[in-house]
Amino acid sequence: MEKSEGEVFYPDELPEFFKVYMSALLSERMRIPPAFIENFGGKIPRKVMLGTPSNLSWPVHINKINNELFFEGGWPEFVQENSLAHGEFLTFCYAGNSKFYVKIFATNGCRKRVATRSMIKKEPIKLLQGNETSRPGKSYCIEAPQGNQHSKALALRKSRGRCPSFEMVMTKTYIHHGLLHIPAHFVNVYLKTSKISERRATLEHKDKSWPVVVANSSNRARFSQGWTKFVRDNSLENGNICNFKLINGNDLVFKVTVS
Repeated sequence: MEKSEGEVFYPDELPEFFKVYMSALLSERMRIPPAFIENFGGKIPRKVMLGTPSNLSWPVHINKINNELFFEGGWPEFVQENSLAHGEFLTFCYAGNSKFYVKIFATNGCRKRVATRSMIKKEPIKLLQGNETSRPGKSYCIEAPQGNQHSKALALRKSRGRCPSFEMVMTKTYIHHGLLHIPAHFVNVYLKTSKISERRATLEHKDKSWPVVVANSSNRARFSQGWTKFVRDNSLENGNICNFKLINGNDLVFKVTVS
């Protein structure tokens, strides 16, 4: 099991399938739908990573049994550590590069939140409220808001590393169309304090920086002008995962890591 920063968001164009978890049949292995196999592009990986919104991932082996493919080695650990229960609904989105993103829905129809160590970690972190801005030269940081322990846990999970971040899976749209949409929840919390339709931002990666424009529209925002150059200079490809960490909220400076 591995940790990553931020929650990953992927567009609807990525291939996905679903499964209803049946404890008697799927506790040891899970069959991949035959019709889905074509999405591997003829190259079936022997091992994949199953990532969840809890910022954890599990290595799972794909085995072939009677001309069918199964998640097998590592799958029981995924089942156990996510406390899968009979009748729960799972979606598997394939982002390429042997990486799946899994969402789990409980039998009540709501997204399931599985407790992790990172969610119960206690750490004093400063919260910026409303129109407050961070002091010059300081990182833009957050803390768990007042409220129940579950809400605090979710806030801490998103603030690991003290700076807010989000992750996006690169697709052909983001690579070739000159823009990248920023997740709405990130915009509402961290970028909504300004009513300016366009703001200058900086993307830092490997000791270099690129100026970009953040274009705001209602509750939406996107990287526009300058994004194409960042993509080209860093040779971003379909399936790459980019993590954007907001290290300066005043000047909108993002530290970007690519995997």
